[in-house]
Amino acid sequence: LHLGPPHPSNFGFSYAKRIIDVENRAYRSQYGSNFTSVIPTNVYGPFDNFNLEDSHVMPGLIHKVYLAKRDNTPFTVWGTGAARRQFIYSYDLAKLIVWA
Repeated sequence: LHLGPPHPSNFGFSYAKRIIDVENRAYRSQYGSNFTSVIPTNVYGPFDNFNLEDSHVMPGLIHKVYLAKRDNTPFTVWGTGAARRQFIYSYDLAKLIVWA
């Protein structure tokens, strides 16, 4: 989590996630409290932004699959395939949080 500086595009969000971990460790050290935090990967779900112009990756892909199926056209994903990403469905994340 703390390897190198965050990407400039999400600087504030990245440091906020790191500070939560630091704060949890400080509370454990000072007060013996065993707090933890949930820092999920890329979350998508039913109320996401599916607009092809400004959506995130997964909602955009879902919309492209829908259009390809509806229009009977090829489904094409751009890129080299080198990027690695993880995704989790919002309801699955909620179930994991409640279970933990």
